[in-house]
Amino acid sequence: MSGPLPLTAVERLLLSYDEPDRPMVIRVRLRWDRPLPAELVREAAVAVTRRHPLLMATTDGREWSTPGVPPLINFVESKDADGGSPGVSSRPHAERLRGSRRPRSARLPKVSGGDAPGVAVTHRGDVTDLDFHHACCDGQGGRQWGTDFFLTADAFARGVQPDLPRLDNSLLETRGDLAHPAGVEPITGGEGLRNLRLTTRGRTARLRGEEPGERLWERTYSPEETASLRKRLAAAGLTMNDAGLVATFRALAETPGLTGGRVTVLNPVDLRKPSDLRMPAANKLGFAYLRRTRAEIAGDIAASVVDQMRYVKDRFAGAEFVRGLELVQDVPGVLRALRLLGKFVPTAQFTCLGDSTRGRRHGLRRDGGDVLVGEARLLSISGFAPLSPGVPLSLAACETANRLSLTARSALPQAATEDFAGRWADHLFGV
Repeated sequence: MSGPLPLTAVERLLLSYDEPDRPMVIRVRLRWDRPLPAELVREAAVAVTRRHPLLMATTDGREWSTPGVPPLINFVESKDADGGSPGVSSRPHAERLRGSRRPRSARLPKVSGGDAPGVAVTHRGDVTDLDFHHACCDGQGGRQWGTDFFLTADAFARGVQPDLPRLDNSLLETRGDLAHPAGVEPITGGEGLRNLRLTTRGRTARLRGEEPGERLWERTYSPEETASLRKRLAAAGLTMNDAGLVATFRALAETPGLTGGRVTVLNPVDLRKPSDLRMPAANKLGFAYLRRTRAEIAGDIAASVVDQMRYVKDRFAGAEFVRGLELVQDVPGVLRALRLLGKFVPTAQFTCLGDSTRGRRHGLRRDGGDVLVGEARLLSISGFAPLSPGVPLSLAACETANRLSLTARSALPQAATEDFAGRWADHLFGV
């Protein structure tokens, strides 16, 4: 990054969504089979962050600027016993985001000195929390940082130099490029208007009972449970993303107190092309809005979801919302009016983060499938997607070495959060 970079439309939107009690922060929780030295975690995190300019940058809301001093990170070694690892099991774990547990990298503007506002690390022996501000990078960008971190921390632990994949900082200048990939038929104007009508027509069903702050819930499954689920999904012709969306619709439809209207689920879509593989951590995502009536959910919702997501993939349709955003973002009052109308505010959000350790081509050291850092084994990774304004529930699925982790980030009361998340998980395994 040789000079200031203008924020993209998505980055400006995500920055505008940041609120004091609900920061737009992606939290990634790493659990180890034994404690890792805090200094090893800190040194590796600093080294990795130097490779990703947007995680070191500050912003005035219009441009990214790189500080002129060596980058630091927000690193905290916590003694909080409540944050310890409960181990890998199918038992749910819920907590409130408060005190030291609250993501601390939320305030991007007016960051002074050499702080890296885009990433914060909290380490508690056998648990490491990584907080990425969503305006700096998406889940795929966080996964890039994580792969670099595993390689670097393992190399440092063994006293050797890390062998990291080469990155090309110049690609950050094209992170907002939404050109259709070669061979993909562009969506016509009439088709785009039809899609807009389908996304905005009628009322959107809403969950009642929001409370200030946030709650986190997670459940991790064994390799045997994960393999069994994957076998059933393959037989049904479903991806993990498809199954997560189906389970979300079914759990929402049976939730007490859900208002009338179409149940709407927002699904982030990765827009990276093969030419973007060497881009440092950044946002390169679009959005799919799936809207269904209760009758449609009670019918063949699985086939309906598969058809829509195939259309989104085959026609590069996840970029359409972002293109529209680029057209209106500088018109005074338009974004605020859209938020007040709630036309693009879903009932809930589901994000599929995939297998966050699929880095075999980058040389992650393994033993029996487990990722190693020194003598420590990575037990699980849980990813918590942020809550957008007006959206009380953000669900995510993440895999690590054939262990599935499901999470919920919620503005609902804790009991309602645990009840919904448990039913959602049951529906996923019952798809």
